[in-house]
Amino acid sequence: MFLKSPEDLSVKVVNQFSRMNLLQQFCPTTRSMILFKNFKYIFIQTPRSKSTSKKAYALGSEARELTRLGIQHDLFSKRTNLLYKNANISEGGTILDVGCGPGFTTLELATMVGKNGEVYAMDECLKSLSTLSKRAQSHGWRAKTFCRLEHDKHGDIILCGKNVTDIESWRMFQKNPVDAVFVRWLLTWLQHSDVIRMHDFMSFCVKPGGKVAILDYFNVATFNVTSPSLKNNQSPIHWKYLCNILIEEWNRVGDPNVASYVPQLLNERGFKVHEVEPLALIIRPTDELWEWPTTYFKTQAKRLVDSKVINDEHFIEKFEKEWNDISKNEVAWYCPPVMATVIGERL
Repeated sequence: MFLKSPEDLSVKVVNQFSRMNLLQQFCPTTRSMILFKNFKYIFIQTPRSKSTSKKAYALGSEARELTRLGIQHDLFSKRTNLLYKNANISEGGTILDVGCGPGFTTLELATMVGKNGEVYAMDECLKSLSTLSKRAQSHGWRAKTFCRLEHDKHGDIILCGKNVTDIESWRMFQKNPVDAVFVRWLLTWLQHSDVIRMHDFMSFCVKPGGKVAILDYFNVATFNVTSPSLKNNQSPIHWKYLCNILIEEWNRVGDPNVASYVPQLLNERGFKVHEVEPLALIIRPTDELWEWPTTYFKTQAKRLVDSKVINDEHFIEKFEKEWNDISKNEVAWYCPPVMATVIGERL
């Protein structure tokens, strides 16, 4: 029997095929088409229910952005590993990686929880989840189903193609809460109401004694770059123009200061806040981290020109020349927005 739409799925069919519950566990999407044959199924994703948040990830999911995210992950690996440690990620745990993107943290978490653990990778972007699946399979995971990946030594990875701000995405964890929720550089791209909603969800999906581990932006006021080659330490003209557009976009779709009120939100929802650690950086061209702003600004300049937000067809060339000149000056510096890590324990 082929079901053309979810509405064709009668109560009788649901009762007959109790594997629907299993399907919802592996592929917790709100709308799907199921092909039943000899009590086996094939899962085909279709458009989901209306999202609470209608905007996709502001920086896009093109190949160059996914590559940039990989570079960013590698450069911040020490800080991320410390966050894993402080969140007590350990053997046999069940972890929810929210806003997992292409899965750089997902694979690390699945390695840490071992064969008896599980990691749920939740993201709205199917392109990112597809990249995650391919990367996992290249590292020894096998696709048991469309949404579940298994490994001989490491934890299972369950792909959840869901809107992180929709309560339907989280209901499965009400009856089966997780040991920890990991959230990195996600909340800053959500509207304030959605940030509050996500904290409501985390309050019921984490076991007592479980942890929420968050890394995000705390204060955008420090966002600046300069070079002694510029008069009176002024910001570079093309960088400043690009920066103004990026901050305007950031404030429109999210909140660049979101981590400043995350501890309060956790505390109000029954979490004991164990850690609020600042991450304030001043990066010079001679530092390894200089690759982070370089790839970020060049990628965003191309995105904004491609999308016609910046109409100057020569802007990329002008900006890259300016940035390359700054990068040659070893006493130039870049100061990103202050970030913070927050650890909360469910009481």
